[in-house]
Amino acid sequence: MYDGGLAEIREKYGWLFGRLDALNNRIEQEGKANIRGQWILDTLFEEEEYTGRGDYRGEGMPYNPLHPEDGFPRPSSQPRIPSRQSDDRAINTIPPGSQDVGCQELLLVTIGTGQAELAKGLDDAIIHTFIDCPGTRIVIFYALRWSDKEWAARRRRFQNGGIYCALQMGSHELVELN
Repeated sequence: MYDGGLAEIREKYGWLFGRLDALNNRIEQEGKANIRGQWILDTLFEEEEYTGRGDYRGEGMPYNPLHPEDGFPRPSSQPRIPSRQSDDRAINTIPPGSQDVGCQELLLVTIGTGQAELAKGLDDAIIHTFIDCPGTRIVIFYALRWSDKEWAARRRRFQNGGIYCALQMGSHELVELN
């Protein structure tokens, strides 16, 4: 359970929000229309040797899709152990990054403009938060496309698990989703 709010998140992860602001400027300047979540992530971390991005699934771990009949994840592995890293810039991401930084407090989910990306991003966040890294306490959705209907279908899972969720729609302010 996360007891803080938006101000505390912005303060603790100010480096990330600075990068998101720069990304928003770049998207506006280049006039990009069709953007994928992976491009967003690659652009956010393109200038760092150590990205701090976390591939929460790790090498060789299978993708864990939602069971189509009941909508609940099927576990494919034991939950991950929280990282002992002291790097305060290490976060987990969806799409997963190239480095395994263990489980972190914050999960950043980047969602581009594609119709299917939103549902997949939300479902992957549920799998990450409740199966792969149950120590996750904060989920930030950075989205260029959002649907209140898609969120409403999954909102209770995050609320019942005590996960603090926030949304940043492009250059708009970060807003609480819970």
